[in-house]
Amino acid sequence: MTVPRRRIFRHKDLSRLFNPRSIAIVGASANPMSLGSRTAWHLQQFNGPVLQVNPRHDRIGEQPCYPTIASLPQTPDCVVITVPREAVEEAVTQCADRGVGGVVIYAAGYAETGLPERIAMQERLTAIASASGMKILGPNCLGFVNFPHNVIVSFSKGDITRETGHSAGVGVVSQSGAVGFALFQGSRRGVAMSHVIASGNSCGLDLADDIAYLAEEPECRAIVCVLEGLADPARLIEAGEIAWAADKPLIVCKLGTGEKGAAAALSHSGSLAGSIDAYRAAFERAGIIMLNDLEVLVETASFFAKAPRRPATHGVAVVAISGGAAVSSTDKAENHGVPMPQPAAQTIAGLKAIIPEFGSAQKSLRRDRHGRQQARNTPGLTPILIAPH
Repeated sequence: MTVPRRRIFRHKDLSRLFNPRSIAIVGASANPMSLGSRTAWHLQQFNGPVLQVNPRHDRIGEQPCYPTIASLPQTPDCVVITVPREAVEEAVTQCADRGVGGVVIYAAGYAETGLPERIAMQERLTAIASASGMKILGPNCLGFVNFPHNVIVSFSKGDITRETGHSAGVGVVSQSGAVGFALFQGSRRGVAMSHVIASGNSCGLDLADDIAYLAEEPECRAIVCVLEGLADPARLIEAGEIAWAADKPLIVCKLGTGEKGAAAALSHSGSLAGSIDAYRAAFERAGIIMLNDLEVLVETASFFAKAPRRPATHGVAVVAISGGAAVSSTDKAENHGVPMPQPAAQTIAGLKAIIPEFGSAQKSLRRDRHGRQQARNTPGLTPILIAPH
C-alpha cells in the first residue's frame, strides 16, 4: 500500500513552535549542568513566560514548578522536553492532550541506533504528532534559535549571542545540531543571522518543513541547509520551490557523499544519504544552489542575503583594486559562460566621478602579440575598476 505524502508545513503551521508566546520546560532543574537548567539560562531574554515542570520540585529558584503539563496555569505554545528517553513519550502525550503547539525533544537513542525497538519508539512519537496535529522537532536535536524574537531553545553550553544589530539575515537548517550551531557563529563575525533549526531525527518536522517556514519568514533573507539524507527527497525539492517563489535563495551542502559518509549519516540521524548525482540534478531543476564545502556556506548565503531579489539582468560585474585580478576574473567568467552585461551610461558616468585619476572604468583589456592593449571582442563585457599594478 502506498502511504500518501504528508503536505509540507508552512509558516502559519509552525509559528507556535518557532515563534512562541509561552514556553514550558519539562525536566526543569536547579542543577546548573542539567539540560533543563541550560535551556532556562538561554531563555532569560525571552519576552514571554517560561513555565517549569518537574514533579519533584515545588519551586526552582524564584519560580514555581508544576508537576505535569496538565497542571500548568496556561497552555504553552512550545514545550522543551529535557527528560531522558524513557520518560519522553509520556511527556509528549501530555503535551498533545493539552493542545500544545509544538515540542522540542533533546533525547537521543531512537531510530539512529538501528535497533527495532528504538525505531518503534520513534514511530510512536510520529503517530502522536500525526493524530494530534502537534509539531515535533527532534528527537536527537540541539534545538533552535529565533534571534529576531529572542527565542533560544537549546542545551548548548556556549553563549549564543549575536554581535550584529541586524535582524533580517541568514537562516540555518541542519540535521546536525553541532554543525548548524557552529555555522551560526557567523553572527559573531558580522554576518547577519536570523535563525538556526536543528532537525535531528525528524520524527515530526523534517528539513522541508523547516525550509518552508524560513522561506515565509520576513526576518530571513537567505537559507542555508546542511543535509545528510532524507526518506523522501522530493519533499526537499518542493521546499526549494517554495523558497524560490518567496525569493529566498536556498543554499544546500550535502553530507554523506561517500560510502563511509553515508553510513555515518545513517548512524547519526537515521537518514538515508542517497546518490549525490541524483541530488545535484534535482537541486538544479528546483533552483537550489548546491555547494560542496561547509566552509563557504555562510559567506555564500550572506552574499545572496544582500543581493537584490530580482536583478535587472543576468550576469556579474567585477570590482578590483588590481588590474590583473580584474582581467583574471573576466577570463574566468568567459571560460564558464557567465555574462558580464554593460551598466547603463549614467552608471558609468557615476563611476568615473568617484574613481581616482589613477584608476579607470573601462572595458576589460587584453594585449595583442605586439604588446598593445586591445578591447576584447566579446560583446557586453562590463566595465571594471582597474588600479595600477
